[in-house]
Amino acid sequence: MSAALGAAMNDTDRARNALQAIDPGCQRTEWAMIGMAFKDAGGSLDDFIAWSEGASNFRSERDCRDTWRSFKPGPVTAATLFAKARDAGWREPMNGHSRPHQRPQEPRKPEPKAERQAFDFAAVWRDSEAATHDHPYIKRKLGLADGLRVYRGDLTLNGQALDGALLVPAFDADGKLQSWQAIPPAGDKRNAPGASMRGASFIVGGAPRDGEPVYLCEGVGQAWSAHQATGKPAVVCFGAGNVERIARDLQERHPKARILIVADAGKETDSERIAATVAGAWVAMPEGSPANFDLNDFHQQVRSLQAVAELLAQAREPEPEPRPEYASLADLDTNPPPPRRWVIDQWLPRGTVTALFGGGGIGKSLLIQQAATCIANGIGIFGSTATRGPVLAYLCEDDNNEVRRRQRDILAYLGRSPSYSADGLLVAGRAGCENVMLTFGADRLPVPGPFLATIERECERVRPSALMLDNIAQLFGGIENDRYMVTAFANLLAGIAHRHDCAVLLLGHVAKQQGSEYSGSTAWEAAVRTRLWMERREDGLIELHRRKANYAGQASVVMEYQHGALVEIDESRRDESAAARAAEPAVLEALATFTARQVATSHVPTARNYLVTLAAKAGTLKAPVAVAARALAALIDAGRVVPNAELPWRKADRHRAVGLLLAPEGEAEHA
Repeated sequence: MSAALGAAMNDTDRARNALQAIDPGCQRTEWAMIGMAFKDAGGSLDDFIAWSEGASNFRSERDCRDTWRSFKPGPVTAATLFAKARDAGWREPMNGHSRPHQRPQEPRKPEPKAERQAFDFAAVWRDSEAATHDHPYIKRKLGLADGLRVYRGDLTLNGQALDGALLVPAFDADGKLQSWQAIPPAGDKRNAPGASMRGASFIVGGAPRDGEPVYLCEGVGQAWSAHQATGKPAVVCFGAGNVERIARDLQERHPKARILIVADAGKETDSERIAATVAGAWVAMPEGSPANFDLNDFHQQVRSLQAVAELLAQAREPEPEPRPEYASLADLDTNPPPPRRWVIDQWLPRGTVTALFGGGGIGKSLLIQQAATCIANGIGIFGSTATRGPVLAYLCEDDNNEVRRRQRDILAYLGRSPSYSADGLLVAGRAGCENVMLTFGADRLPVPGPFLATIERECERVRPSALMLDNIAQLFGGIENDRYMVTAFANLLAGIAHRHDCAVLLLGHVAKQQGSEYSGSTAWEAAVRTRLWMERREDGLIELHRRKANYAGQASVVMEYQHGALVEIDESRRDESAAARAAEPAVLEALATFTARQVATSHVPTARNYLVTLAAKAGTLKAPVAVAARALAALIDAGRVVPNAELPWRKADRHRAVGLLLAPEGEAEHA
């Protein structure tokens, strides 16, 4: 063995030894911090699980594994582990039990190290005296001394003196002593260091019998009460985290015994679940009991074994697991499924989630606000029909003033009045607000954010045909490249779409690398039914692609930004762009003519004083009307013509005239 490997093994042993000195039943945040430190010290997941199982608040092995995976290198190091261990009374083992500091520049031959002697928990048990009914813990808990022992000596665990402690043996499935639990006269319970409680138990009242009940309890106090009240065996599981494992083992060894899980208050859900896995039943504490109130607490409260027996007689059968709702496939001829419904035909299916990704500043927020306006008014978009219906849109990077400015330009393009178009259109700018819908705890389980309740409530009230959410960075409180978290969030949105019968459109940014069409995990692609992607082409036009479409074929639509709106472009008529550029001088000449005559003109095609229409009627327009309209839009976008500007004359009512104005020389370039 190399010196380096030997040192590494020694460091791992030292970390394991220190971990055993710390109480695993500490607060969860401290438990996680100790786990991080142990992992940094080279500790293993199996050792972490074995140590954690000794806690009365142990959740599950899966919880340990998930939490362990979440530990990343950071400020919590191995030093934290040893500091916590020393606070608990641990002392650095000497005489070969720990590696002394060595100077790497002075190598020397490895010397044989004395083997570290493991804690001999079996010897402690063997040398302890038989317990009697006079032990303070037994008397306080109204318990039994059978099978228990009392330790006498100066042993200390985690800073807790054990002299006079009641020892409860923990046997493995074959009846061999695996560990023990010490209950000191004062202080907290302690498990034998280095001896795992995993799968260990102690039975009060003899072996289980076929056809008769056997009660599974977390601690010895509950088991005493259950056995004394019923005369039936009661199993001590040494913590909630051990109950399911022991229940399964009992079912395997005694398939005809009736297993009853005795739940502490607050643990009913887990108890019912475990009972269901072993075809057993479960017992709840009286309604209104405080958290962690158990059967022995009830026994001490009522001082009546008859009352305890009556409570245990109220065992409940687990609710049967609901079967999945299977699709009806045999009656397709007589009961055909309804046709698929679209909010925007072929682009936005109802009842599912659609994701729209694009680079920053490309116009995603404008696009969904324009789409929302079209849906609320039944106006076609993307070359497709839109089914009219209410829309909820939450734009988390804009405030309401920006929403209103953008809406003014959208309505000008669509030729709609604000009062007429606003019915059923609910858009909220939420810049600076708390927008997280879902986040994740230390155990990686989903935690609903405060904004989720708002969305659910508004969907229930409005019953929208479409819910638009801008954007992932604001709404998703997880890690974008974590497949599990992304899928959980997508499933949350899919549930909203299904429950409220609406289309959900979710916006997101693309990753920085060239050619990326979304950001983070591929689950963003897999978990949605439709994925759209916006890109800006080299010619300056914007193209919206239907990249993934479970219910339609792939397609794309080309758009151009024109005075505040996205205008769809027929690429088969791209030659008109060159014609439009050629027509720009004619449009500028027409504008100069009307300005000289003090005639105010507009850029809105439906307005009576629309510049292109006036010039055509006057016979001064030296270009086709459609081409001139495109030329005017391009001049406005370039800043060479200013819409809604104050003009240098007053109308008959003495108010300043407002309309199109040639930009002063140099300002167009700045714009």
